[in-house]
Amino acid sequence: MNNLLYARLAKTNLSKNRQNILPYLLSCIGTVVMFFIMDTLAQGSGFDSMIGKDTILTVMGMGTYIIGLFAVIFLIYSNSFLAKRRKKEFGLFQILGMEKKHLAKILFFESLYLWAASLGIGILLGVLLYRLLFLVLMKLTGLNGTIGFAFSAKAVGSTMLLFGLTFVINFLLSLRQIHVSQPVELLHGGAQGEREPKTKLLTAVLGFMLLGVGYYLALTCQSSMDALDKFFNAIALVMVGTYCLFSAGSIAFLKILKKNKNYYYQTRHFTSISGMLYRMKQNAVGLANICILSTGVLLVISISTCLWTGIEEVTYTRFPHQISIEANTGVSGIMKTVEPVSQKMIEEVKTGIDQHLEEKQLRKSMKVIRDTMLCLLL
Repeated sequence: MNNLLYARLAKTNLSKNRQNILPYLLSCIGTVVMFFIMDTLAQGSGFDSMIGKDTILTVMGMGTYIIGLFAVIFLIYSNSFLAKRRKKEFGLFQILGMEKKHLAKILFFESLYLWAASLGIGILLGVLLYRLLFLVLMKLTGLNGTIGFAFSAKAVGSTMLLFGLTFVINFLLSLRQIHVSQPVELLHGGAQGEREPKTKLLTAVLGFMLLGVGYYLALTCQSSMDALDKFFNAIALVMVGTYCLFSAGSIAFLKILKKNKNYYYQTRHFTSISGMLYRMKQNAVGLANICILSTGVLLVISISTCLWTGIEEVTYTRFPHQISIEANTGVSGIMKTVEPVSQKMIEEVKTGIDQHLEEKQLRKSMKVIRDTMLCLLL
């Protein structure tokens, strides 16, 4: 059998299984579109003449890494569902005389076709939707940027590399499933229930620690510049910790409940705990995805709303004075104009500091008087 025949068989398989392949392909295209648009924005296309360009590009770069991490986990999870549905098909091929190495070649061409289709359609849609999302970003921020034909070769290369590695991982996982299973097991694999998962206590503890460190970093940010680095690390740690807790922590918690005989052997608890325990192995990643997406949507909406409603107050607090100086003279004339204004501002700052120190000293004195009165009363 030559490679052309394997390629034709792979194309036929994808066509015959379009009911299962199409949802997976759409999820691949969606993640490609999101990653490509975010990576194109992070390359700085259209931000050259914009105020605050460096900050915007830093935030976009962080968003690119977050979306890339989510895309890899999400597509691996989606591929596991697809592989489970196709177990019977692979088992039938082996019963009919096809060897595992032949199935490996067919899987390779299927992965190649899906990768090419996902990238082709996804990048095309990303180029078309980039202009719309760029205009939305400019409208929300109130800034002015230049819009052009968005096709970043670096973004295309990053997208091809990331999703190429993801499809290679999915291909190897599918290949492993075929090699470790017998044809009869594959034939009945789709109808088999889930096995009881093992307790991964170390993973559960690691997830809890990562989640705690992520929340600590997010809650201890003291300034906006400090928050840029810390918040990105916090998001990554919380994402990984959430996956670990859902995949291992939930199972460990259910196993603890199962060991409690008085609690477990009640009718309502027995059925619910045993059912959840056998389903959590496959559903844990899906629940973690839903949790992270829901949290991300709420976070984006809340941050956008706060920034949108409080932008004037923040601007006034950080820049309370607006000074415009026009001069037709040289440097000496400009300095003469600036000096009275600067002296006035210095005096205002000194007055504010003195008032603050007086208030602070007054509060300290009142505290001493209050403590003295309490001691006398006691």
